[in-house]
Amino acid sequence: MTYSYSRSLCRYRYRFLHVLLLLLAFGWHHHLCPAVSASADLDEAYVLSPVVQDHVDWFVSLLNGTPLNVTEYNERVSDDVLASLTAEEFADVVAGLRDIDDTWAMTEVVFSVPSGAIVRLTPAVTEPEMLLNLSVDDDGRINGLLVGPAEPPVLDNPPKTIEEAADRLSGLGEYFNYLVADVSAATATNGGALTCSESNILSASGSDEPTPIGSIFKLYVLGAVVDAVNAGTIAWDQPVELVDEYKSIPSGITQDDPPGSNRTVMEMATLMMSISDNTATDHLMVLVGRDAVEAAVSSYGHHMPDLNIPFISTREFSLLKLDGKSFDGGLDNHDTSPGPIGQEYIDAVDVAERRRILADLRNSSVDGLDLTRWVQEGPVAVEEIEWFASPLDLCTALVRLQQDEVASEILSANPGIPDEQGLFSYIGYKGGSEPGVFGMAWYVEAAADGARRVVTGTVWDPDLHIKDQTEAALLLGAMRDLSAASGDPTSGSVCLHRIKKVVMLLLPAIIHVALL
Repeated sequence: MTYSYSRSLCRYRYRFLHVLLLLLAFGWHHHLCPAVSASADLDEAYVLSPVVQDHVDWFVSLLNGTPLNVTEYNERVSDDVLASLTAEEFADVVAGLRDIDDTWAMTEVVFSVPSGAIVRLTPAVTEPEMLLNLSVDDDGRINGLLVGPAEPPVLDNPPKTIEEAADRLSGLGEYFNYLVADVSAATATNGGALTCSESNILSASGSDEPTPIGSIFKLYVLGAVVDAVNAGTIAWDQPVELVDEYKSIPSGITQDDPPGSNRTVMEMATLMMSISDNTATDHLMVLVGRDAVEAAVSSYGHHMPDLNIPFISTREFSLLKLDGKSFDGGLDNHDTSPGPIGQEYIDAVDVAERRRILADLRNSSVDGLDLTRWVQEGPVAVEEIEWFASPLDLCTALVRLQQDEVASEILSANPGIPDEQGLFSYIGYKGGSEPGVFGMAWYVEAAADGARRVVTGTVWDPDLHIKDQTEAALLLGAMRDLSAASGDPTSGSVCLHRIKKVVMLLLPAIIHVALL
């Protein structure tokens, strides 16, 4: 690990973003939006609801040495949490926190609503302070519990050049492809569409090599939605009904929406890009049609579109990898092969057979998939069941999406990493991750001179977890910030940012922070 956690006067610049992202992750949008989106005074006094106060007190007491009562644990947590994290596994997590310090106190209520809260936990002697994010269901049982450092990590030895950052990233997985391009004068080809080419590249490795990209594929879904709106077949304010048949795994919040409820196309597209909402993505794919998304892969500049045909939904992706998958090998003997349906899909002789297999998944549910074991044990069929694009492909997609005003706005909803120094006047972003894959892609405009850059990089390993996703994110963010340097961005340095990074200690209910 080449980064550390540090106190800073700028800490409160992160608190709003930190709180908002966590609240979205826990599905508190029903309570908070749109009020929080306008402003939030995080220094006002918050009071915990009685049920939340009781759960927080219980958790703190465990940190301070009270033995875990298995019966009480089973009563306090929801069935979904209990199915993913046994009392014994929970006890191991508590023990890990007690290794940091054996005396803790709740020192601040950072935010609170009736169904949950974010509170600061302070150890008696050591650092770091932690934030506990706890939410409860309608029965008052814990359905979300996340603990992470209260302060963002920083690189102990920030890279001075883009190439140095790339060299360090290449050590975090089996493969690393990236691109930094100046797209201020991207050339118009293909009937006037802007295209990234080798002439735009400032620094790159494997720029034309297809790479597993995780949820960065959602750029093409956004493109298909934009095209449908512009063609008049759908509208941004059009309601889309939530259907159980299209419910996917987290990340996101719409998987928890009641069947029959509605969200607009604009809401779903924003959730798809800002918090990588998988269920919203799949509903948009159904709305425009798989064939429209496949067409968008080509029209948004992919140089090998057949790699993504059939274009699978996130639900299909999850079922192909995990339905019937055995994790009996454990961490020491992890088997990267998918379940039997996924293997049949890999072995299919042509696209028609693959489409038939996907059609047969129509009535399958993702509810029984073992996401926890997947996250714990490692990659599954990363090079076979996946979405693929080269860094140049992603560059072209980002440039073309910028030609649509609404798409540009949607892409700017989440910067990926906060722009602490104000280096950019605009940041468009999409990231993607799963066990064995971690990628980030930006379109940015420099505040100093208006230069437009695309920065994209993906670390992946078909057999093992990425060695350190936090360090990967920090280094990719450093590449982004270095791209803002005037003149030659591959040399010299800028004052590098800190990144808000939630460390996931408890998997159930918030497991989606690591998936797609």
